[in-house]
Amino acid sequence: MTSRLDGLTTAELCSLWRKSWAGLYAAPTPAARADVVAARAGFLDELERREPHAMVEWLGSGALDPEGPAAYLVRR
Repeated sequence: MTSRLDGLTTAELCSLWRKSWAGLYAAPTPAARADVVAARAGFLDELERREPHAMVEWLGSGALDPEGPAAYLVRR
């Protein structure tokens, strides 16, 4: 099954995940907040599919880096 996220780069996924944090607070209803949560889960699922070891490392660190998983996934 092809995901609409397949066409995004890892850097783009990390950016969307980071930006979606604000969406959690801006969501006007519980249903809207649930939509943001679902989108964030999709971003993380796709990142884990691409880079499972790096995601384990990021999650194991406490996942508290302000940049999100980018520090572990985006190679500069």
